[in-house]
Amino acid sequence: MDFKNIAKTTKNGKVPQKYIDGESFKVLGKNTILKISYENIKKAKLQYCENYFLISLPKELKESSLIIQKLLDKFYMELAKIEVENCHLKYMNYSKNFWKMIEKYMPDYKQAEAELKM
Repeated sequence: MDFKNIAKTTKNGKVPQKYIDGESFKVLGKNTILKISYENIKKAKLQYCENYFLISLPKELKESSLIIQKLLDKFYMELAKIEVENCHLKYMNYSKNFWKMIEKYMPDYKQAEAELKM
């Protein structure tokens, strides 16, 4: 991700939230810690381990909220694709049972779906 070419707002025009090193949030129902490090790198990157995200950012970067938000959004989109495919292994259609299974793994899927349609 090239941090020099990123706008100051997200796609929907909102300023992204501030992210704090060490803060915790839920991923797939598990508490996950956000670890932020500044390194001698040119591009920001995200690594996901079982109980934490490690986000590596270029040292010269002063404002990182938007980049962190974009990295997390990309991660969640990939995770959502995987969850949908997993649900299709059991239900090869878009039946009520399929959507119930989606909701089990992605409780906020309706909100995410609405944001994708924006």
